Amino acid sequence: MSVLIGLAGLVIALYTIYNGLGLWMARHVTALERGEEPLVDEDGLTIYDHLPPSHLEMMKYYSVGYKGVLWHLAFLCLIASIGALIAQSQYAIYLYGIALGLDCLIFITYDKKEEFLANTSEAERMFDIFQYTVLLGAFLILAWQHMQIA
Repeated sequence: MSVLIGLAGLVIALYTIYNGLGLWMARHVTALERGEEPLVDEDGLTIYDHLPPSHLEMMKYYSVGYKGVLWHLAFLCLIASIGALIAQSQYAIYLYGIALGLDCLIFITYDKKEEFLANTSEAERMFDIFQYTVLLGAFLILAWQHMQIA
């Protein structure tokens, strides 16, 4: 069981990094929208040159208002769930569940969801299916462990 918990922790850690990078990129997108100087890579390209317009629109949506607060809260819950896993706390599943729930809630309430999905490639959609299957698997492992402790 400890190997499965370790794998679930690895999945959560990778997702936390992925989520944090998304927050970082969204911060740059909103900074560009406010007219600030863009972050330029060594090729002279900005984030607008690297991402499709549908992804940029979604980042703008995710990072504004209450959705931005929820996204940051989900990120903090992911970090806290990693800490709870390290401390072998029973609260890891709750924190991770809150993070996944908030992430899903933000996507479900996105009003341009159909347009976004239409503008993604089949490979991107397959990656998302794989990603959320693995994330759900990590949640089920934590739930199974929680039920055995209780």
